[in-house]
Amino acid sequence: MRMSAIVKLLLLVVPFLPAVTFAQTVSFKNIPFVFGLATAPAHSEDQLDDAWLEFARNGGVAAWKNADNPEQRLRFWSDPETELNWAQASGVKSLRIGLDWSRLVPHRPAIMQCGPEAPCADGIQDRSAVLRYRQILRMIRGRGIEPVVTLFHHSMPRWAVEKGGWSNPEVTESFVKFSEDAVREFGDLVDEWITFNEPTVYALLSDVAGMWPPGGKQRLGGLISVPLIVRGAYWLSLENMASAHNRIFDFIHAKDLFRASATNPFPHKKPARVGLAHNISYNNGASWMDWPSARYFDSISKYVFTDRIAGKLDFLGINYYGQEVVKGLGAAFVDRAEYSESGRGVFPAGLALLLIDYHERYNRQKVSRGKAVEELKFVVTENGISDSTDVLRGTYLVEHLAAVEAALQAGVPVEGYFFWTLSDNWEWADGYCPKFGLLEVDRLNELHRIPRPSFYLFRSIVHSREISAATRDRQWQFYLSQSGIPRPQCRAPNGKDPLDEPRFDMNFRGIDFRFRRDQLK
Repeated sequence: MRMSAIVKLLLLVVPFLPAVTFAQTVSFKNIPFVFGLATAPAHSEDQLDDAWLEFARNGGVAAWKNADNPEQRLRFWSDPETELNWAQASGVKSLRIGLDWSRLVPHRPAIMQCGPEAPCADGIQDRSAVLRYRQILRMIRGRGIEPVVTLFHHSMPRWAVEKGGWSNPEVTESFVKFSEDAVREFGDLVDEWITFNEPTVYALLSDVAGMWPPGGKQRLGGLISVPLIVRGAYWLSLENMASAHNRIFDFIHAKDLFRASATNPFPHKKPARVGLAHNISYNNGASWMDWPSARYFDSISKYVFTDRIAGKLDFLGINYYGQEVVKGLGAAFVDRAEYSESGRGVFPAGLALLLIDYHERYNRQKVSRGKAVEELKFVVTENGISDSTDVLRGTYLVEHLAAVEAALQAGVPVEGYFFWTLSDNWEWADGYCPKFGLLEVDRLNELHRIPRPSFYLFRSIVHSREISAATRDRQWQFYLSQSGIPRPQCRAPNGKDPLDEPRFDMNFRGIDFRFRRDQLK
Protein backbone atom coordinates (compact mmCIF):
# COMPACT_ATOMS: atom_id res chain seq x y z
CA MET A 1 0.00 0.00 0.00
CA ARG A 2 1.38 3.41 -0.91
CA MET A 3 2.01 5.96 1.87
CA SER A 4 -0.74 8.30 0.67
CA ALA A 5 -3.24 5.47 0.93
CA ILE A 6 -2.14 4.74 4.51
CA VAL A 7 -2.63 8.39 5.44
CA LYS A 8 -6.11 8.40 3.94
CA LEU A 9 -6.99 5.24 5.86
CA LEU A 10 -5.75 6.77 9.15
CA LEU A 11 -7.81 9.91 8.57
CA LEU A 12 -10.90 7.76 8.21
CA VAL A 13 -10.18 5.61 11.27
CA VAL A 14 -8.79 8.13 13.82
CA PRO A 15 -12.12 9.92 14.57
CA PHE A 16 -13.59 6.63 15.77
CA LEU A 17 -10.65 5.59 17.97
CA PRO A 18 -10.87 6.27 21.73
CA ALA A 19 -9.14 9.50 22.69
CA VAL A 20 -5.63 9.21 24.06
CA THR A 21 -5.85 10.12 27.72
CA PHE A 22 -3.63 10.70 30.72
CA ALA A 23 -6.61 11.13 33.05
CA GLN A 24 -6.40 9.46 36.44
CA THR A 25 -8.98 9.03 39.16
CA VAL A 26 -9.05 11.91 41.64
CA SER A 27 -9.93 10.94 45.19
CA PHE A 28 -10.56 12.76 48.46
CA LYS A 29 -11.69 9.66 50.32
CA ASN A 30 -10.33 8.87 53.76
CA ILE A 31 -9.00 12.39 54.33
CA PRO A 32 -10.61 15.27 56.30
CA PHE A 33 -11.41 17.38 53.24
CA VAL A 34 -14.42 19.73 53.12
CA PHE A 35 -16.52 20.55 50.06
CA GLY A 36 -18.41 23.82 50.18
CA LEU A 37 -20.13 26.56 48.23
CA ALA A 38 -19.38 30.28 48.41
CA THR A 39 -21.41 33.46 48.02
CA ALA A 40 -21.50 36.98 49.50
CA PRO A 41 -24.09 39.60 50.49
CA ALA A 42 -23.50 42.01 47.60
CA HIS A 43 -24.03 39.15 45.15
CA SER A 44 -27.09 37.61 46.73
CA GLU A 45 -28.92 39.73 49.32
CA ASP A 46 -31.96 41.74 48.33
CA GLN A 47 -33.08 44.87 50.21
CA LEU A 48 -29.44 45.91 50.43
CA ASP A 49 -28.70 49.63 50.11
CA ASP A 50 -24.93 49.69 49.76
CA ALA A 51 -22.33 51.66 47.79
CA TRP A 52 -22.54 49.13 44.96
CA LEU A 53 -26.24 49.83 44.41
CA GLU A 54 -25.59 53.56 44.15
CA PHE A 55 -22.64 52.88 41.81
CA ALA A 56 -24.86 50.71 39.59
CA ARG A 57 -27.70 53.22 39.49
CA ASN A 58 -25.20 55.88 38.39
CA GLY A 59 -24.03 53.78 35.45
CA GLY A 60 -20.88 52.26 36.96
CA VAL A 61 -21.98 48.66 36.37
CA ALA A 62 -22.34 47.14 32.92
CA ALA A 63 -25.13 44.62 32.22
CA TRP A 64 -27.14 45.83 35.20
CA LYS A 65 -29.99 48.10 34.12
CA ASN A 66 -30.71 45.88 31.13
CA ALA A 67 -31.23 42.83 33.40
CA ASP A 68 -34.66 41.82 34.63
CA ASN A 69 -35.34 42.99 38.20
CA PRO A 70 -31.70 43.98 38.76
CA GLU A 71 -32.12 45.26 42.33
CA GLN A 72 -33.51 41.98 43.62
CA ARG A 73 -30.16 40.17 43.45
CA LEU A 74 -31.02 36.65 44.74
CA ARG A 75 -33.41 37.42 47.62
CA PHE A 76 -31.08 35.76 50.09
CA TRP A 77 -32.31 38.24 52.70
CA SER A 78 -36.07 37.85 52.26
CA ASP A 79 -36.02 34.24 51.01
CA PRO A 80 -32.82 32.46 52.12
CA GLU A 81 -34.60 29.11 52.22
CA THR A 82 -34.56 28.73 48.43
CA GLU A 83 -30.79 29.03 48.17
CA LEU A 84 -30.17 27.05 51.33
CA ASN A 85 -32.38 24.16 50.21
CA TRP A 86 -30.39 23.89 46.97
CA ALA A 87 -27.15 24.06 48.93
CA GLN A 88 -28.38 21.23 51.14
CA ALA A 89 -29.38 19.24 48.04
CA SER A 90 -25.83 19.56 46.70
CA GLY A 91 -24.55 17.66 49.74
CA VAL A 92 -22.02 20.25 50.92
CA LYS A 93 -21.26 20.53 54.62
CA SER A 94 -19.94 24.10 54.50
CA LEU A 95 -21.33 27.36 53.11
CA ARG A 96 -19.35 30.57 52.88
CA ILE A 97 -21.51 33.68 53.31
CA GLY A 98 -20.93 37.20 54.61
CA LEU A 99 -22.24 39.83 56.99
CA ASP A 100 -22.85 43.06 55.16
CA TRP A 101 -21.18 46.00 56.88
CA SER A 102 -23.48 48.54 55.24
CA ARG A 103 -26.60 46.71 56.39
CA LEU A 104 -25.45 46.46 60.00
CA VAL A 105 -23.84 49.92 60.14
CA PRO A 106 -25.89 52.03 57.70
CA HIS A 107 -25.02 55.41 59.26
CA ARG A 108 -21.73 57.15 59.84
CA PRO A 109 -20.43 55.95 63.22
CA ALA A 110 -20.01 58.17 66.23
CA ILE A 111 -16.24 57.89 65.93
CA MET A 112 -16.58 60.03 62.80
CA GLN A 113 -18.52 62.75 64.63
CA CYS A 114 -21.88 61.68 63.31
CA GLY A 115 -24.38 64.52 63.20
CA PRO A 116 -27.91 64.73 64.66
CA GLU A 117 -29.53 63.76 61.33
CA ALA A 118 -28.77 60.03 61.80
CA PRO A 119 -28.51 57.62 64.72
CA CYS A 120 -24.94 56.89 65.70
CA ALA A 121 -22.93 54.12 67.30
CA ASP A 122 -19.34 52.96 67.17
CA GLY A 123 -20.29 49.43 66.12
CA ILE A 124 -23.43 47.68 64.89
CA GLN A 125 -26.48 49.94 64.66
CA ASP A 126 -29.34 47.86 63.19
CA ARG A 127 -30.67 45.37 65.74
CA SER A 128 -33.30 43.96 63.39
CA ALA A 129 -30.56 43.07 60.92
CA VAL A 130 -28.69 41.26 63.70
CA LEU A 131 -31.76 39.16 64.44
CA ARG A 132 -32.26 38.34 60.77
CA TYR A 133 -28.64 37.25 60.31
CA ARG A 134 -28.99 35.04 63.38
CA GLN A 135 -32.07 33.45 61.82
CA ILE A 136 -30.16 32.78 58.58
CA LEU A 137 -27.19 31.29 60.46
CA ARG A 138 -29.56 28.99 62.33
CA MET A 139 -31.18 27.98 59.03
CA ILE A 140 -27.76 27.02 57.69
CA ARG A 141 -26.85 24.99 60.77
CA GLY A 142 -30.30 23.42 60.81
CA ARG A 143 -29.55 21.90 57.40
CA GLY A 144 -26.38 20.24 58.66
CA ILE A 145 -24.16 22.88 57.05
CA GLU A 146 -21.46 24.88 58.83
CA PRO A 147 -21.30 28.62 58.01
CA VAL A 148 -17.99 30.24 57.13
CA VAL A 149 -18.53 33.98 57.60
CA THR A 150 -16.72 36.80 55.81
CA LEU A 151 -16.66 40.24 57.45
CA PHE A 152 -15.66 42.30 54.40
CA HIS A 153 -16.51 41.08 50.92
CA HIS A 154 -16.01 44.14 48.67
CA SER A 155 -19.10 45.95 49.92
CA MET A 156 -18.63 49.24 51.75
CA PRO A 157 -21.24 51.47 53.36
CA ARG A 158 -21.76 54.71 51.46
CA TRP A 159 -20.42 56.77 54.34
CA ALA A 160 -17.17 54.77 54.28
CA VAL A 161 -16.72 55.35 50.55
CA GLU A 162 -17.37 59.06 51.06
CA LYS A 163 -14.66 59.13 53.74
CA GLY A 164 -12.07 57.75 51.30
CA GLY A 165 -12.41 54.03 51.91
CA TRP A 166 -9.57 51.93 53.25
CA SER A 167 -6.94 54.61 52.77
CA ASN A 168 -8.59 56.49 55.67
CA PRO A 169 -7.58 55.12 59.12
CA GLU A 170 -10.93 56.28 60.53
CA VAL A 171 -12.69 53.80 58.25
CA THR A 172 -10.36 51.08 59.52
CA GLU A 173 -11.20 51.92 63.12
CA SER A 174 -14.92 51.79 62.36
CA PHE A 175 -14.58 48.41 60.67
CA VAL A 176 -12.75 46.96 63.66
CA LYS A 177 -15.55 48.16 65.95
CA PHE A 178 -18.15 46.63 63.63
CA SER A 179 -16.23 43.34 63.49
CA GLU A 180 -15.87 43.12 67.27
CA ASP A 181 -19.63 43.63 67.62
CA ALA A 182 -20.24 40.97 64.94
CA VAL A 183 -18.15 38.45 66.87
CA ARG A 184 -20.09 39.23 70.04
CA GLU A 185 -23.43 38.87 68.25
CA PHE A 186 -22.74 35.80 66.10
CA GLY A 187 -19.78 34.04 67.71
CA ASP A 188 -21.99 31.35 69.23
CA LEU A 189 -23.12 30.35 65.72
CA VAL A 190 -19.85 30.78 63.81
CA ASP A 191 -16.62 28.81 64.15
CA GLU A 192 -14.88 29.87 60.92
CA TRP A 193 -14.24 33.56 60.19
CA ILE A 194 -12.71 35.29 57.18
CA THR A 195 -11.75 38.90 57.84
CA PHE A 196 -11.25 40.15 54.26
CA ASN A 197 -12.05 38.90 50.82
CA GLU A 198 -9.39 39.74 48.22
CA PRO A 199 -7.94 42.92 49.77
CA THR A 200 -5.43 43.45 46.94
CA VAL A 201 -8.19 43.23 44.33
CA TYR A 202 -10.38 45.73 46.17
CA ALA A 203 -7.57 48.22 46.65
CA LEU A 204 -6.39 47.90 43.05
CA LEU A 205 -9.82 48.25 41.40
CA SER A 206 -11.09 50.96 43.77
CA ASP A 207 -8.02 53.02 44.65
CA VAL A 208 -6.09 52.69 41.38
CA ALA A 209 -8.21 51.59 38.41
CA GLY A 210 -11.39 53.46 39.44
CA MET A 211 -13.50 50.53 38.20
CA TRP A 212 -15.20 49.96 41.58
CA PRO A 213 -16.90 52.42 43.95
CA PRO A 214 -16.42 55.30 44.13
CA GLY A 215 -15.19 55.05 40.51
CA GLY A 216 -13.60 57.86 38.58
CA LYS A 217 -10.40 58.24 36.62
CA GLN A 218 -7.47 55.86 36.93
CA ARG A 219 -5.13 56.90 39.69
CA LEU A 220 -1.84 55.23 38.82
CA GLY A 221 -0.22 57.32 41.53
CA GLY A 222 -1.97 55.03 43.99
CA LEU A 223 0.69 52.41 43.25
CA ILE A 224 3.62 54.69 44.11
CA SER A 225 5.64 53.63 47.11
CA VAL A 226 8.76 55.48 48.24
CA PRO A 227 9.75 54.53 51.81
CA LEU A 228 9.55 57.42 54.29
CA ILE A 229 8.44 59.80 51.51
CA VAL A 230 5.13 58.79 49.90
CA ARG A 231 2.70 55.92 50.09
CA GLY A 232 0.04 55.68 47.40
CA ALA A 233 -3.58 54.87 48.24
CA TYR A 234 -3.10 51.22 47.24
CA TRP A 235 -0.40 50.69 49.84
CA LEU A 236 -2.18 52.74 52.51
CA SER A 237 -5.33 50.66 52.02
CA LEU A 238 -3.42 47.39 52.31
CA GLU A 239 -1.65 48.58 55.45
CA ASN A 240 -4.93 49.61 57.06
CA MET A 241 -6.68 46.35 56.13
CA ALA A 242 -3.74 44.32 57.43
CA SER A 243 -3.85 46.23 60.71
CA ALA A 244 -7.58 45.58 60.98
CA HIS A 245 -7.11 41.87 60.26
CA ASN A 246 -4.46 41.47 62.94
CA ARG A 247 -6.58 43.22 65.56
CA ILE A 248 -9.68 41.21 64.67
CA PHE A 249 -7.68 37.96 64.78
CA ASP A 250 -6.56 38.73 68.32
CA PHE A 251 -10.06 39.75 69.39
CA ILE A 252 -11.73 36.60 68.01
CA HIS A 253 -9.26 34.31 69.74
CA ALA A 254 -9.50 36.21 73.01
CA LYS A 255 -13.29 36.14 72.82
CA ASP A 256 -13.26 32.44 71.97
CA LEU A 257 -11.11 31.65 75.02
CA PHE A 258 -13.60 33.52 77.20
CA ARG A 259 -16.50 31.64 75.61
CA ALA A 260 -14.76 28.29 76.07
CA SER A 261 -14.17 29.02 79.74
CA ALA A 262 -17.88 29.20 80.45
CA THR A 263 -20.42 26.39 80.33
CA ASN A 264 -20.90 25.78 76.62
CA PRO A 265 -24.60 25.94 75.70
CA PHE A 266 -23.75 25.39 72.02
CA PRO A 267 -22.95 21.71 71.41
CA HIS A 268 -21.79 22.45 67.85
CA LYS A 269 -19.26 25.03 68.97
CA LYS A 270 -15.64 24.35 68.02
CA PRO A 271 -12.57 26.51 68.60
CA ALA A 272 -12.80 29.59 66.40
CA ARG A 273 -10.46 29.94 63.45
CA VAL A 274 -9.62 33.08 61.49
CA GLY A 275 -8.46 33.27 57.91
CA LEU A 276 -8.19 35.41 54.80
CA ALA A 277 -9.59 34.85 51.29
CA HIS A 278 -6.72 35.94 49.05
CA ASN A 279 -7.23 36.26 45.30
CA ILE A 280 -4.29 35.33 43.13
CA SER A 281 -4.04 34.66 39.42
CA TYR A 282 -1.32 32.86 37.55
CA ASN A 283 0.15 35.79 35.63
CA ASN A 284 1.57 35.10 32.17
CA GLY A 285 2.85 37.55 29.59
CA ALA A 286 1.06 37.77 26.26
CA SER A 287 4.54 37.57 24.69
CA TRP A 288 8.12 37.42 25.93
CA MET A 289 8.16 41.23 25.96
CA ASP A 290 5.36 41.20 28.56
CA TRP A 291 7.21 38.96 31.01
CA PRO A 292 8.33 41.99 33.11
CA SER A 293 4.71 43.19 33.32
CA ALA A 294 3.54 39.79 34.55
CA ARG A 295 6.25 39.76 37.22
CA TYR A 296 5.32 43.32 38.23
CA PHE A 297 1.72 42.28 38.84
CA ASP A 298 3.03 39.36 40.90
CA SER A 299 5.10 41.83 42.95
CA ILE A 300 2.09 43.97 43.89
CA SER A 301 -0.35 41.15 44.55
CA LYS A 302 1.17 37.80 45.42
CA TYR A 303 2.68 38.24 48.87
CA VAL A 304 2.41 41.95 49.76
CA PHE A 305 -0.70 41.46 51.91
CA THR A 306 -0.23 37.91 53.16
CA ASP A 307 3.28 38.71 54.41
CA ARG A 308 1.78 41.40 56.66
CA ILE A 309 -0.59 38.98 58.41
CA ALA A 310 1.15 35.59 58.10
CA GLY A 311 1.69 35.39 61.86
CA LYS A 312 -2.03 35.81 62.53
CA LEU A 313 -3.70 33.24 60.31
CA ASP A 314 -5.27 29.91 61.17
CA PHE A 315 -5.75 29.24 57.49
CA LEU A 316 -5.00 31.00 54.23
CA GLY A 317 -7.85 30.93 51.74
CA ILE A 318 -6.97 31.00 48.06
CA ASN A 319 -9.44 32.41 45.52
CA TYR A 320 -8.30 31.19 42.12
CA TYR A 321 -10.07 31.58 38.79
CA GLY A 322 -7.28 31.11 36.26
CA GLN A 323 -4.45 32.85 34.49
CA GLU A 324 -4.30 36.51 33.62
CA VAL A 325 -2.59 37.03 30.29
CA VAL A 326 -0.82 40.35 30.77
CA LYS A 327 -0.06 42.78 27.96
CA GLY A 328 1.65 45.99 29.02
CA LEU A 329 -0.26 47.16 32.10
CA GLY A 330 -3.49 45.50 31.01
CA ALA A 331 -4.99 42.16 30.00
CA ALA A 332 -5.18 40.48 26.61
CA PHE A 333 -6.87 37.64 24.77
CA VAL A 334 -4.40 35.26 23.12
CA ASP A 335 -5.04 32.34 20.80
CA ARG A 336 -3.21 29.83 22.99
CA ALA A 337 -5.75 29.99 25.85
CA GLU A 338 -9.40 29.19 26.51
CA TYR A 339 -11.37 31.80 28.41
CA SER A 340 -14.30 32.16 30.76
CA GLU A 341 -17.05 34.69 30.04
CA SER A 342 -15.20 37.05 32.41
CA GLY A 343 -12.00 36.93 30.37
CA ARG A 344 -10.00 34.67 32.70
CA GLY A 345 -7.71 32.17 30.99
CA VAL A 346 -8.44 28.59 32.07
CA PHE A 347 -5.31 27.06 33.62
CA PRO A 348 -5.94 24.46 36.36
CA ALA A 349 -2.23 23.77 36.91
CA GLY A 350 -1.85 27.33 38.17
CA LEU A 351 -3.91 26.47 41.26
CA ALA A 352 -1.57 23.63 42.25
CA LEU A 353 1.53 25.69 41.48
CA LEU A 354 0.33 28.61 43.61
CA LEU A 355 -0.68 26.39 46.54
CA ILE A 356 2.80 24.88 46.47
CA ASP A 357 4.37 28.36 46.31
CA TYR A 358 2.48 29.60 49.38
CA HIS A 359 3.21 26.39 51.28
CA GLU A 360 6.90 26.81 50.47
CA ARG A 361 6.91 30.42 51.69
CA TYR A 362 4.87 30.09 54.88
CA ASN A 363 5.65 26.55 55.99
CA ARG A 364 8.75 24.98 54.47
CA GLN A 365 10.96 28.07 54.54
CA LYS A 366 10.21 28.62 58.23
CA VAL A 367 11.07 25.02 59.01
CA SER A 368 14.29 25.30 57.01
CA ARG A 369 15.25 28.35 59.10
CA GLY A 370 14.73 26.36 62.27
CA LYS A 371 11.53 28.10 63.37
CA ALA A 372 9.10 26.00 65.37
CA VAL A 373 5.74 27.19 64.06
CA GLU A 374 2.36 25.56 63.65
CA GLU A 375 1.80 24.57 60.03
CA LEU A 376 -0.40 27.03 58.15
CA LYS A 377 -3.43 25.35 56.59
CA PHE A 378 -4.90 26.22 53.20
CA VAL A 379 -8.45 26.30 51.84
CA VAL A 380 -9.55 26.98 48.28
CA THR A 381 -12.12 29.57 49.34
CA GLU A 382 -13.28 30.31 45.77
CA ASN A 383 -12.90 28.54 42.43
CA GLY A 384 -15.37 28.66 39.58
CA ILE A 385 -16.05 29.81 36.05
CA SER A 386 -18.53 32.10 34.32
CA ASP A 387 -20.05 29.90 31.62
CA SER A 388 -23.72 30.33 30.72
CA THR A 389 -23.45 27.45 28.22
CA ASP A 390 -22.18 25.00 30.87
CA VAL A 391 -19.76 23.66 28.25
CA LEU A 392 -16.60 24.53 30.18
CA ARG A 393 -17.79 24.25 33.77
CA GLY A 394 -17.73 20.46 34.09
CA THR A 395 -14.18 19.93 32.89
CA TYR A 396 -13.08 23.12 34.68
CA LEU A 397 -14.39 21.69 37.96
CA VAL A 398 -12.84 18.23 37.67
CA GLU A 399 -9.46 19.47 36.42
CA HIS A 400 -9.13 22.03 39.21
CA LEU A 401 -9.97 19.35 41.77
CA ALA A 402 -7.27 17.20 40.15
CA ALA A 403 -4.87 20.10 40.71
CA VAL A 404 -5.91 20.35 44.38
CA GLU A 405 -5.34 16.62 44.86
CA ALA A 406 -1.87 16.97 43.32
CA ALA A 407 -1.06 19.81 45.74
CA LEU A 408 -2.15 17.59 48.63
CA GLN A 409 0.10 14.82 47.40
CA ALA A 410 2.94 17.33 47.17
CA GLY A 411 2.54 17.96 50.90
CA VAL A 412 0.38 21.10 50.91
CA PRO A 413 -2.12 20.92 53.82
CA VAL A 414 -5.28 21.82 51.86
CA GLU A 415 -8.37 21.39 54.02
CA GLY A 416 -11.19 22.14 51.61
CA TYR A 417 -12.61 23.44 48.35
CA PHE A 418 -15.43 26.01 47.96
CA PHE A 419 -17.01 26.33 44.54
CA TRP A 420 -18.12 29.77 43.34
CA THR A 421 -21.10 29.72 43.14
CA LEU A 422 -24.48 28.01 43.52
CA SER A 423 -26.73 30.42 41.56
CA ASP A 424 -26.09 33.01 38.84
CA ASN A 425 -25.75 36.39 40.51
CA TRP A 426 -24.62 39.99 40.21
CA GLU A 427 -20.89 40.03 39.52
CA TRP A 428 -19.53 43.44 40.56
CA ALA A 429 -18.83 45.81 37.63
CA ASP A 430 -19.75 43.04 35.15
CA GLY A 431 -23.35 43.05 36.38
CA TYR A 432 -25.46 40.08 35.35
CA CYS A 433 -23.57 39.20 32.16
CA PRO A 434 -21.20 36.49 33.54
CA LYS A 435 -23.00 33.35 34.72
CA PHE A 436 -21.09 31.57 37.50
CA GLY A 437 -23.91 29.40 38.84
CA LEU A 438 -24.40 25.68 39.05
CA LEU A 439 -28.02 26.83 38.89
CA GLU A 440 -29.44 29.08 36.17
CA VAL A 441 -31.72 31.85 37.48
CA ASP A 442 -34.88 32.82 35.62
CA ARG A 443 -35.14 36.49 36.54
CA LEU A 444 -38.54 36.83 34.84
CA ASN A 445 -40.03 33.98 36.84
CA GLU A 446 -39.58 34.75 40.54
CA LEU A 447 -35.84 33.96 40.33
CA HIS A 448 -36.67 30.32 39.68
CA ARG A 449 -33.60 28.06 39.84
CA ILE A 450 -32.85 25.64 37.00
CA PRO A 451 -30.06 23.13 37.70
CA ARG A 452 -27.39 22.86 35.03
CA PRO A 453 -25.68 19.52 34.31
CA SER A 454 -22.70 20.80 36.30
CA PHE A 455 -24.88 20.91 39.44
CA TYR A 456 -25.43 17.16 39.23
CA LEU A 457 -21.74 16.60 38.52
CA PHE A 458 -20.77 18.66 41.57
CA ARG A 459 -23.31 16.84 43.72
CA SER A 460 -21.99 13.44 42.65
CA ILE A 461 -18.41 14.51 43.49
CA VAL A 462 -19.44 15.79 46.92
CA HIS A 463 -21.25 12.54 47.72
CA SER A 464 -18.66 10.12 46.33
CA ARG A 465 -15.59 12.28 47.18
CA GLU A 466 -14.07 10.95 43.99
CA ILE A 467 -13.79 11.72 40.27
CA SER A 468 -13.18 8.71 38.07
CA ALA A 469 -10.87 8.84 35.06
CA ALA A 470 -13.92 8.07 32.93
CA THR A 471 -15.74 11.13 34.31
CA ARG A 472 -12.77 13.36 33.53
CA ASP A 473 -12.64 11.99 29.99
CA ARG A 474 -16.38 12.37 29.50
CA GLN A 475 -16.32 16.04 30.56
CA TRP A 476 -13.32 16.69 28.33
CA GLN A 477 -14.87 15.04 25.28
CA PHE A 478 -18.02 17.11 25.71
CA TYR A 479 -15.96 20.31 25.73
CA LEU A 480 -14.05 19.20 22.63
CA SER A 481 -17.29 18.42 20.81
CA GLN A 482 -18.20 22.13 21.05
CA SER A 483 -14.96 23.38 19.48
CA GLY A 484 -15.53 26.09 16.91
CA ILE A 485 -19.00 26.99 18.18
CA PRO A 486 -19.50 30.70 19.06
CA ARG A 487 -19.88 31.42 22.74
CA PRO A 488 -20.66 34.55 24.82
CA GLN A 489 -17.88 36.76 26.14
CA CYS A 490 -18.60 39.51 28.69
CA ARG A 491 -15.33 41.42 28.29
CA ALA A 492 -14.38 43.76 25.46
CA PRO A 493 -11.60 42.72 23.05
CA ASN A 494 -9.10 44.63 25.22
CA GLY A 495 -9.65 41.98 27.92
CA LYS A 496 -10.56 44.59 30.52
CA ASP A 497 -13.78 46.53 29.94
CA PRO A 498 -17.10 44.90 30.94
CA LEU A 499 -19.93 44.87 28.40
CA ASP A 500 -23.65 45.66 28.62
CA GLU A 501 -24.36 42.73 26.28
CA PRO A 502 -22.13 39.73 25.59
CA ARG A 503 -20.29 39.52 22.27
CA PHE A 504 -20.23 36.32 20.22
CA ASP A 505 -17.10 36.76 18.10
CA MET A 506 -15.15 34.16 20.09
CA ASN A 507 -15.49 30.38 19.71
CA PHE A 508 -14.79 27.46 22.00
CA ARG A 509 -11.21 26.74 21.05
CA GLY A 510 -10.65 23.10 21.89
CA ILE A 511 -7.35 23.94 23.61
CA ASP A 512 -5.95 21.30 25.94
CA PHE A 513 -5.94 23.02 29.34
CA ARG A 514 -6.29 19.79 31.38
CA PHE A 515 -4.19 19.38 34.49
CA ARG A 516 -1.11 17.17 34.11
CA ARG A 517 1.26 16.25 36.90
CA ASP A 518 4.28 17.01 34.76
CA GLN A 519 3.20 20.68 34.84
CA LEU A 520 4.41 20.82 38.43
CA LYS A 521 8.01 19.99 37.54
